[in-house]
Amino acid sequence: MSSAADSRRSDPRYEIRGDRALAVCLQRRIDGRTEPISGLLIDLSCGGAKIATDGPLPIREVVVLQLDADDVELHLEAAATVCWARPKEDGRWWIGLSLDEAVTEDTLNRLAAGCYIDRRGSPRYAATVAGTARWELSTKPVTVQITNYSVGGFCLESPEAPPEGARVMLSVGTDTERPVTIPARVCWVRARESGHTIGCSFSNNEGFSRLRRFMPALERKDEEKPMPVAERSRRKRFALVALGIALAFGVSLLLRQII
Repeated sequence: MSSAADSRRSDPRYEIRGDRALAVCLQRRIDGRTEPISGLLIDLSCGGAKIATDGPLPIREVVVLQLDADDVELHLEAAATVCWARPKEDGRWWIGLSLDEAVTEDTLNRLAAGCYIDRRGSPRYAATVAGTARWELSTKPVTVQITNYSVGGFCLESPEAPPEGARVMLSVGTDTERPVTIPARVCWVRARESGHTIGCSFSNNEGFSRLRRFMPALERKDEEKPMPVAERSRRKRFALVALGIALAFGVSLLLRQII
């Protein structure tokens, strides 16, 4: 197996949320004709997918995976190879696919924006930044506070609760910089004594970079990233060598004084 394939197998795998079933179609070529197989997407990574179907598929068969999520304007069509097939207790089969081309960040972000997947496995940074939010179909801006964020989305505190799945336009700015508008989608809402905590996912790839400008906590977090293992090992060896030289020099001085 190639190093590229090995690398893609280590990519994060995102499970489809139980309340957001996502239908897919596997196109097979049999005797010169196309045979569609319906299924449900169980999980997805940059290099592969797990599909639930009513029956097994032959190992190493080449198929075309088709996926449509109209609410986030996503159409995915990708060639794939069947890697494994396993029966489940409910009578269905789980099919493991290896995709010929990697799933793009835009596709993952769109699925996260539609609350099909949760990308909170990415590092999440604490924040205390004020902004305004305008919920879908509402003309009234609401003052909110962003409490944390990651590459996939953000959480905010709000006195009002939008419906789950609603689109939201977040506006963030400072006294010295013009505000930026960041489109997102509400994934979940939790009622609190003082209001509501709302989890949102970015609607496009620019959301994180735009929000980052107003988050000094992120720069501090970046500076605190752990040192690479190779660098730590190199510095540890250097420190041990330096300690050995210092001990040897000390012993040598002590012996000269004794002699």
